[in-house]
Amino acid sequence: MKQNIKFTLIQILPKLIVFSLAVVNFIFVFSHSSPMPNIGGGAVSFCLYCPWYSTWSFTNEPSILLLATFLILINKRWSYLIAIILSGYIAAVGLFHLIFRSMSMFEWWEGVQIYEKNIFLAIEIQWFLAAIVFMLSTFYLIQDILSKNRSHNRFE
Repeated sequence: MKQNIKFTLIQILPKLIVFSLAVVNFIFVFSHSSPMPNIGGGAVSFCLYCPWYSTWSFTNEPSILLLATFLILINKRWSYLIAIILSGYIAAVGLFHLIFRSMSMFEWWEGVQIYEKNIFLAIEIQWFLAAIVFMLSTFYLIQDILSKNRSHNRFE
C-alpha cells in the first residue's frame, strides 16, 4: 500500500499538475489572442504594439508547452526526450532574453506584474513554465534510464 502511494506521488501527480497547468495556460492565452490577420477580408486586428500572443499560431509557446506536457504523460523515453527538446527550446529563448537584456530579477518581476490579473499573458511566465517542464521531463528521463539499468543488471 505504501509503495502504491509513493508511486502515485512521484510518478503520476506531478505530471498531472503540470499538464493541467499547461491546459489552463493554453486555453487562457488562446482565448485572449486575436485571429490571424487575413488580407482578403475577414478578421483583421491592428495594434500599435501587439503583445506576443496577439496573432495566434500553433507554434506559440502555450501550444508547444501543451504538447511537451502531453508527451510527459506518455511515459516513454522518446516522449521524455522530445519534451526536453521542446521545453528546452522555450526555456533557452527565455534565458537568452534574460541574459542579453541585462535584466535583474526585479525588472523581470516588474514585467510579470504588468499582467497581474492575467499572469499567463506574460511571456516570462511561459519561460518559467517551460523551465519547469524541462526539469520535470529531464528528471523522469534520468529516472527511467536508471531504473532500466538497475533491473537489467539484476538479471545478469
